[in-house]
Amino acid sequence: MHLLKKPLFIIVLGIALAIFNITQAIFCDQSLGCIGAYWGQFWITSYTDGYTRRAFLGETLRSLFGPQISLIALNLVCLAIAFLILVFSYGLYFRAKKGASYWPLLCALVLSGPYTSLLFEVLGDPLQVSMALVIVYLFLQGNVWVARFFGILIACLVVAIHEAAIFLMLPALYLIYALAQKKTVHWLGIALTVFIIAIGYSVFFNHAQEMQNSMAIITKNGQPFRLYGGVLPDLMTLLQEEWLANFGSVKSVFYMLLKILRVSLWPLLAITLLSVFLKDGSLLKRFIFLLVLSLPLYFIAHDWGRFEIYTFLLSLSLGLITHNQKLLPFGLDSFCQNLLQKITIRPLLLAFFPFFYLSYGYYRDNGLSLANTLYLLCTLMLFWFLSSFTENNKPCEP
Repeated sequence: MHLLKKPLFIIVLGIALAIFNITQAIFCDQSLGCIGAYWGQFWITSYTDGYTRRAFLGETLRSLFGPQISLIALNLVCLAIAFLILVFSYGLYFRAKKGASYWPLLCALVLSGPYTSLLFEVLGDPLQVSMALVIVYLFLQGNVWVARFFGILIACLVVAIHEAAIFLMLPALYLIYALAQKKTVHWLGIALTVFIIAIGYSVFFNHAQEMQNSMAIITKNGQPFRLYGGVLPDLMTLLQEEWLANFGSVKSVFYMLLKILRVSLWPLLAITLLSVFLKDGSLLKRFIFLLVLSLPLYFIAHDWGRFEIYTFLLSLSLGLITHNQKLLPFGLDSFCQNLLQKITIRPLLLAFFPFFYLSYGYYRDNGLSLANTLYLLCTLMLFWFLSSFTENNKPCEP
């Protein structure tokens, strides 16, 4: 137990667990190296070939490097983006928490969880480029007019990269601006704005598109990779597919409820521990704010684990802004605060949490594996039973 008092040892342990979990999640023997074919296609889809959706990255690469993209260069760029997201999101949050007693254990918990491994499981995801731009926006808040200009610019870029950014990144950009400039957060206003933008996008840019173009990535065997799949479907097709998958039968509904548990359990555990032990009452509120505004995505796409982890990382990055204010309507701010004050957890148990996540490479779609879910639920019930006899931490302050 003496080693648990050494921050450097704990952080190194967290990094070692993170590296191990990444190796279980990433697949580097694919034709595009560590990038899946599904993600690779969005780096060679360009406006020049008639595309209107998810074509900004490909058009940028075409204008810079021509119609053929280097496989090694693309892998290095995507790895760098994933790595920088982790460094900045974790660094921005924990830099301000070093005075807390248990921050090394909590940092190891986050490092070893799916928040790290998922970025490499879906390496090449264009939404990671969008998230990197949102993190950059955190550092552009000195002047209100500068913040507005870059906010609008980055909003246009992230939507051009991938339309899912309408629900994931635009609320985060707004929240950064409102908190950094100490403006009142109008949750209804941003919800309506996001809804209107989504409707407009679906009207003008949502038609199905055949996946054929002139750009290519040169694969490891020297062959050109052009596009994966046949058609990028329209919104109504996606809605119908997801409706049948989740509500087509009683069995589908059961698996949907199980999926909600599997994708939500680990992020909620981490948020609870961070909020309680680091006295951070605003993390849960930021997460709920961003999660609620991203909910439409869960009705048109099946990779819920990917969306929820991105929401968690964005919530963590916002820890750079210390200004705290009301974010949620209907008294939910006070409810969250009161809820966190009632939670008591043995600090010693934090030493075990980094070992509870079992990486397996399919968190994007399913969240935790079924075995990992049962294992974690049983362990949490045991810890709850043990913690009910003592209170070793102070309540979270507003």
